[in-house]
Amino acid sequence: MSASQANSTAQKFLSEGKKHSSSLTNVAASQIHLYNGRHDKAFIEAARAVALDPNDSEAQVAMALAMITTGRPEAGLEFVQTALRLNPIPPNHFVLAHGMAYFAMDDLEQAATVLKEALDRDPYVVELAPLLAATYAQLGRRAEARAALLQYRPDASQFELQNIGFAYHFPYDWPADRRKVDHRITDGMFIAGLPLETTVASLAEILRQEDTFERRRAVQALGRFGPAAADAVPALIETLGDEEPWMREEAITALRKIGPAAEAAIPTLTAMQDEGVDEYYVRQALKEIRGY
Repeated sequence: MSASQANSTAQKFLSEGKKHSSSLTNVAASQIHLYNGRHDKAFIEAARAVALDPNDSEAQVAMALAMITTGRPEAGLEFVQTALRLNPIPPNHFVLAHGMAYFAMDDLEQAATVLKEALDRDPYVVELAPLLAATYAQLGRRAEARAALLQYRPDASQFELQNIGFAYHFPYDWPADRRKVDHRITDGMFIAGLPLETTVASLAEILRQEDTFERRRAVQALGRFGPAAADAVPALIETLGDEEPWMREEAITALRKIGPAAEAAIPTLTAMQDEGVDEYYVRQALKEIRGY
């Protein structure tokens, strides 16, 4: 069945399950609410599950996921750790929650360790590999990131690998006002899928070429590298003067993702803001670059 049919079926049987309510019923409700972007309701159902049975490891993980996806990963990590004490041989979604907590806290080394250890124990738990690939990519460990991505999709062509971020949907979403973590996972997957010979330097060089399509792909890729693309800031500043509005917007977005390392772009962006050029995008970029 399709994802939509599965979602509808889950909600149908959840209604049946509530006739015989237990902590597991609340856990299921919390997961369904998370899938549908109802984070407040997911939190309430997880809290009910923990209250009904504090020794239910699934209830602890449900609360962890509700915390992690609403900007409280430190608290979420505590619930994951409780779940792991209650169930020392954890199911894969416990490990995913564990890795998510560290990733959201920006403790990427620890996230990579947790996910890699689980995949080393069982190479077939490939649903952990996308987050591991994104983590390695954000750490700059691109060869390992690519290997993790190939563990997830061993038969994928290069074209499929470098576009995998468009097709992949992470199991849990963050609310619209907290999508930064979600975006970093997707960006990491895109970086993991790039050929290893594609570097920040080679992408910056493409920005000075005439092929519009390739230039757009390059500026998008540089944004996905985030702070690691600091060396490309001069080329991106040049792109701010492009005649095409969408190229300027892509360059502004890339500078925003690079953050404080793009400080050299502040004068040009400020002048654009004063002139009313791409004002919304410029305002967001300046906020991220200045750090306030």
